[in-house]
Amino acid sequence: MNNQDPIEHTENFVKEIDSIGKKYTKPIFKKYPLTFSLFITFSFASILHGFDLTIDKIDFVNKHPWILIITGIVLLIITGKTYKILDKQND
Repeated sequence: MNNQDPIEHTENFVKEIDSIGKKYTKPIFKKYPLTFSLFITFSFASILHGFDLTIDKIDFVNKHPWILIITGIVLLIITGKTYKILDKQND
């Protein structure tokens, strides 16, 4: 019976896909580093701008922006605690 953690299974799957993809993309990244840096920067900025526009349409968040701030802080704390717990399990 496989008792592997689903998060660990997902992480291993993503790493495997990444390693397969690197065989094909690494030569292209080396040949055109500026082009891909600009694509990555534009993509990241597009995601942030799209998120900003989406959040602006939510009236509750516009009226109570502190809830968004508190939610972000709580999620960062949860992420940090989860990281520490998982890191201790690996030791």
